[in-house]
Amino acid sequence: MPHVKWMFLPLIMAAMALLPSCKSSGEKVQTETTGKVNPSGEAKVRLLLTTDEHGWLEPGRGKGGTKVGGSVSLAAHLAEERKDIKPENVLLYSIGDMWTGPYLSTLLKGEPMVKTMNALDYKGAVIGNHDFDFGQDQLTANIKNSTFPYLAANLHLSKTKDHPPWSKPYQIINVDGVKIGILGFANKKTPETTDLKNLVGLEFTDYVQGIKKYVPIMRQEGAKDIAVLIHDHPDEELSHIVLTLSKLGVRILGLGHAHRSHKEIFDPGTPENFDDDVIICNAGAYMRNYCRIDLHYKNNALLHRAVEVVHLDTDEAQQESHQAIQSLIDDAHAQIDTYAKTYLTKLENDLLRKDGELGRAVVESWLNFFPKADAAITNRGAIRQDLHRGDVRVSDVISVLPFENTLIAVHITGAELKEVLLKKESLSAGVMYSVHESEDGKKTITQLLDRVGNPIEDDKKVRVIINEFMYRGGDGFPFSRMDPNPELTAVNWRTPFIEMLKNVNSD
Repeated sequence: MPHVKWMFLPLIMAAMALLPSCKSSGEKVQTETTGKVNPSGEAKVRLLLTTDEHGWLEPGRGKGGTKVGGSVSLAAHLAEERKDIKPENVLLYSIGDMWTGPYLSTLLKGEPMVKTMNALDYKGAVIGNHDFDFGQDQLTANIKNSTFPYLAANLHLSKTKDHPPWSKPYQIINVDGVKIGILGFANKKTPETTDLKNLVGLEFTDYVQGIKKYVPIMRQEGAKDIAVLIHDHPDEELSHIVLTLSKLGVRILGLGHAHRSHKEIFDPGTPENFDDDVIICNAGAYMRNYCRIDLHYKNNALLHRAVEVVHLDTDEAQQESHQAIQSLIDDAHAQIDTYAKTYLTKLENDLLRKDGELGRAVVESWLNFFPKADAAITNRGAIRQDLHRGDVRVSDVISVLPFENTLIAVHITGAELKEVLLKKESLSAGVMYSVHESEDGKKTITQLLDRVGNPIEDDKKVRVIINEFMYRGGDGFPFSRMDPNPELTAVNWRTPFIEMLKNVNSD
């Protein structure tokens, strides 16, 4: 069995403290059974992981404009995955951020995505930071309508420190006599990346702390192997997490949040023994890939394991073969297409989010909508996908700006404006500035000008248009400290962009 070297982890085994034993907390999580024990003593388990689906029910655009991914393609691949192994031994999980994205799922607040995941037979899902985007009431409604549990071992009620009644830390599934444990973690930085109004009464705790607490409990309840699924790809602490899992004998780490595909097998330096190896996989975003992890047991001993990231190829035949999934998409279209298909304009060229061009077009529209404002700023993470050339409709704008936000006007000083412009998340309109970087890497704005070239002094007050997520501290923006009494415009953040696109000259 080949052992792949982990590319990023420093092997600092001497620094690892002995992990304490842990008595049961008294929490009971029901064990689920997928099949009878195989008399031969053999068991094959196939764990499939998707993450950051973000409502991509339909195929996205790949290289060269080709279609890629989507729920119908996933259904076709799942049918193949279930052919060479008992179908009930295939365990499909999401590592979170399931609903907010293209307009179909966004306008219907995740409902069609829930129905699709039910139909695809997901066994469970981790709660991602963007799964709070529609508020806790909608989150709990979506959970209630799901046929699978939602996992978040580090999510607690602030007052009692208990887990919310609509989530649980883990589950254990009996597959042909082998008990597989699934331990889920929400992103611990959710309060920094999600609108705080949707997180009232909740708190998020450390991953390693939760791993050390629950892995021994799951072992006591009979889990032979455990998969830890974290809606994060925390490069700065990944070493600590993986070494902790290796020490505890946890075989699988599924990751999300980073929107990049990755797979490896971590070997702590014992190539003759793979019981302390950790399989690591991140499928990447938008339902374009999934992780396949195969485990083959004989008399409860692991004989073989493998990991692969599988690309979701798309073809027209899949639609006909998996009409039940396509029907769910068609039903969603029928509910909202009258408004969503409203024509706005025709673009001759793509507007891309990666280079900031699309984001700057959005904030320019805000500034045009509020002509007495001096500047407009958005966070880069607010722009969720590209706007492609060709006909542009309301549905496209919703897909670019899927979150529910209104615009806020803040009055801040020139010095404070410099502070927020230096944040790497900032995309701005209405100002020009020069940045100097010192030898120690510190950046300062040496010159700040308004849109006609007049200097903005440090003590001058300026009116800046932002989105309400930023005002509440999202992505670490300090606007609430700078202006405790902002103007609440009540203007939906998409409205200026829609109005601007209507007026684009399409000749």
